Parts: sequence; structure tokens; C-alpha cells
Amino acid sequence: MARTSRKLKAAPGSKDTIVWKLALYVRLSIEDNGQKGRDSVSNQLELVRNFAEQMKDVSECYTYIDNGNTGTNFDRAQWEQLIADIKSKKVNCIVVKDLSRFARNYIEAGDYLEKIFPFLGVRFIAVNDCYDSYGLMFKENELTVSLKNLINDYYSKDISKKIMSSFRTKIENGEYIGNMAPYGYILKDNHFIVDSEAAEVVRRIFTLFTEGNSSYAIAKQLNSENIAAPGRYAYERGMKKYKKYQNVIWQQEAVTRILYNEVYTGKLIQGKTNHSKYQNEKIGLRPRESWIIIPDTHEPLVDDKTFQLVQNMRLKNQKKRQEQIQKKVKNKSENILKGYIFCGICGRPLRRGSTCRRGKAEYSYHCATVYNRSDAECTSISTSEKKVYAALLSNIRTQIDLAVEMNTVLQQIRGSVLQSNKYREVCEKISGETKEYQRLLHLKSTIYEDLKTNLLTKEEYILAKERYAQQIAHLEEQMEQSAKAKKLYEETLTNQNKWIQAFRKFQNAKNITREMIEALIEKIEMYPDRRMQITFRFSDEFNSVMSYVRSAQRKEGSSDGEISGRIS
Repeated sequence: MARTSRKLKAAPGSKDTIVWKLALYVRLSIEDNGQKGRDSVSNQLELVRNFAEQMKDVSECYTYIDNGNTGTNFDRAQWEQLIADIKSKKVNCIVVKDLSRFARNYIEAGDYLEKIFPFLGVRFIAVNDCYDSYGLMFKENELTVSLKNLINDYYSKDISKKIMSSFRTKIENGEYIGNMAPYGYILKDNHFIVDSEAAEVVRRIFTLFTEGNSSYAIAKQLNSENIAAPGRYAYERGMKKYKKYQNVIWQQEAVTRILYNEVYTGKLIQGKTNHSKYQNEKIGLRPRESWIIIPDTHEPLVDDKTFQLVQNMRLKNQKKRQEQIQKKVKNKSENILKGYIFCGICGRPLRRGSTCRRGKAEYSYHCATVYNRSDAECTSISTSEKKVYAALLSNIRTQIDLAVEMNTVLQQIRGSVLQSNKYREVCEKISGETKEYQRLLHLKSTIYEDLKTNLLTKEEYILAKERYAQQIAHLEEQMEQSAKAKKLYEETLTNQNKWIQAFRKFQNAKNITREMIEALIEKIEMYPDRRMQITFRFSDEFNSVMSYVRSAQRKEGSSDGEISGRIS
């Protein structure tokens, strides 16, 4: 929910009066969402607004509402926006109804109250718990706050156990606890009712497979007949709201999932994963013997005999395919470009396909989006892996040659008197600044003793403390700039340059390897016209070298970290 702001009249005060910029924070959990009660959004808002009206020295008031978010973690959109506004100094005081609206995780709540808020200079108020971190509205009581946070944390864990216990009871009674039925059924009163149109498609898929058709062939056949895939079918009937589903077509994986799913034999299978409502996350897959399988909970779409026949056929086909690959393919290799090669049109990872010719595997890359969406702008053109490797190696060699050449140039620049003097001056400056910094810290630490021994008055102590603080802050800025200048020299003009180090390591390489890809490549993009665009790593270091060389020798050079080429 978007933030709202309203101006409140600032109360008069002295020079030292803090002007408060309020954040009224409201949270409602998923379990409470839509229910009437004292913790509703409207009730929380009314309470914190009434409290804000009573506060003095308030200039701004913002509202942040996380509706339907658990309090066991801080992964909430409006909370993250609130923290961002605190860091930008738009807010310096948070008001909540009580600590449970703020958080139900004891450890994280304590971190915020005891470490993060004090560090950021933020005042925190929990109205019903009578807690004010500045002690202006209520007296601070850390023990009470810690105890309440611990109770809230325990409450969440207890609620999680009760909810999961309730879910398990429903499961054992044959009720479905998900929010959407599998393709072929409609969910009504936590039970599956046959969707006649989709059910007919499911039955046909099983029949086509038993007749010897592969999952890929079945998907292709359904697409040719313009039969809506499960995602598109749900979207057209309002069961899915996102437009990305409106052009989804049948895929081999979708057919496979249907052929694997025992739900079509009339069994209700749940409890496959451990799930924590307290942390709102899945904790892992459970072994099959721990699943809750209830037979005959709904009308089956295929009989047990047909389903088992399909499973046996799938296992037999998989085993046969593996035997053929192991027998015929002698040069099977890993996909060393996995995670690095993408489609230049849709941005998705390219798939690596293989064919077996004369006992040898031949690989190529293609974009699968064209097979998944009817509105895809990508093409089904594939590019040979050998050609990709050749073009990639050629571009990498160009970068290696450039790195070797630049290393020679930098050696000449390092040897010049001017550059040596500049580096020596920077080092001497850092040494002087460090000594001055230590001196100021020592002086600042001694003025308190001068105050205690009456060598300084309180006013003189405050003035001296502020003066030293300003001098130290100014010197810290100078030291930071000097350190950057030294680092720039060392990372650009010395053997520490990461770009030169990385590429020179592969100076004698004759083939593309996974180690080379991980060390040198950021991303490879392929386009339908077989154009390849390579984004190399260490572009900042590369640009620093080229800029430094141009400045030192007044020569022109390339200034980007991308190489483009075309595969013939």
C-alpha cells in the first residue's frame, strides 16, 4: 500500500528540541486478514493517529501499511520502504500499536530495538505496551520489552503448530488444502470435481502415450489443434490473473507432469514437503513413506492399470535412451557455457541440444522460448557449439593480446620519473595524514580528563570536542581520497591489475574451458542473425587502464567491456 503524508503543526520549542517526523506503522498477518477485531487495519490506524495527535514537536506524519504479512520476518514491502525513508532522513520516529505489530521474532526484534534504531537515531514507540525508546512519553523498561518480544515469538511458533495441526486433520479427512486444483479438476469445498473439458484432454494424453507417442509429440499435437495449455486454460477461466499465461502453449514438461501425477487415479496426495507457517517457508521434501495418500477422494480420470502401464513405459523408454547414449556417444562433454549464454532477444538462458551422428555427439544452442509461447519474438534457429567456441576463443585471444600489450605500456609508464614521483608523493601524504589523525584522536581523548581536573570548563570542553570532531571528519575525507588515489595507481599501473592478471593467465590456452569462462566472461548473448555479444569481466579495471594510458600518452583506445562479432 502506498504511503500517505499529512502535515502536522510543529509545536514551539527550544533550539535543542527535536522535530519528529513520524512513521505510523500498521501490520496485519495473513491469518488475521479480512477478520474483524481489535487488530484490524482501521483500528490500528485510528489508535496510532490519535496518539500522534498528542505528541509535541511533530512536523511530518507518514503511514505504512503491510496488509497480509507475517510478523516472523521483516520481508515486507512497506517495512522496507520505511527503512529506506529512515536512511534518507525522512523519518526519525516509528509509532506502532504494540510490539506484536512490529515483529514476532524475538531475536530480530531485539536487534532493531537495541542496535539498529539507536545507531540510526530513530525513536520507537509501542503505544499499548507503553514503550518509548527515548523515555519521553513512557518510562523505558527494557526487561518488559524483551519479555514481550519473547512472548510474541513463542506465540507465533505456537500458532504455527496449531495451524499445521489443523491442516493435517483436514488432509487426513480427504480435504485439499491448496488453493488451486490440478488440470482436469475444479476445486469446490476443498474437494476435486471433474472439469469435463480439461478432463477429456487428460484422458487423451494418457491414451496417446500408451499408443507410443512421446511427450514431445503429444505436446506438438495439442498445440496444432489449438488446445489451451493448463496455464492458458486457467487464465481464460479467471483462475490465474497474470497476462503471462495468456499465450502459454503445451510443452513436453507439462505433458510429463500429467503422466506422472497419481491424482488422476483418484488419490489425494499431500504432505510432500515440510512447511513452517512460523517462517513461512518450505523446509524440504519428505520421503514418500511420509506422504499422506488418501485413495478414492474424487473421481479418477484414468484407472490404476492404465496409470501403471504408463509409468512402466516411461521407465523402459528412459532406460533404453540411456543405454543408447552410453553405447553410441563416445565424446559426451559437459556444458561449460551453462549459466553464461543467453538469448539476446528474450534474455533467457539458451538450451544445449545434442544429436548423435556416427557415434559422436554434436551439440548446439537454441532458445526454447519459441516453443513455450505463441507470441515469442525469438526464432528456433540453433547455432553449433563448435562455432560458438571458435568465435568465443577468437574474441578472448584479442583481449589477451590487448592485455599483454597494455602490460608492456604500463611497465614503461611505471618506469617514468613523473609517475614514480606522483606515487611517492601520495604515499608520503598518506603517512602524514595518518600521523595527524592519530594525534587528533589522542588530543580528543585527553580533553575529558582536562574537564574532570577543572582545566577546562564545560563550555570549553564542548567547544573543544566539536572542533576536534570537525577536524577528524575533514581529515578522514582527505585520507579516503588519498587511499583511492593510491589504490587506483596500484590496481592500474602495477602487476595487481585484475584485468591484466586474469587474461594473461590464459595466454597460452588453445581451447575454451569452464575455468576460462568463469574467470573472464560475464555474459554471452546470441541473436537470430548469429551475432554474438560478449560482456567480459573486469570492465572497470579495463576502462581505468585505457583511460590512464590515454592520459599518459595521449593515444586513442577502446573504452568498453563488450565485444561483438558474427558467427559464420
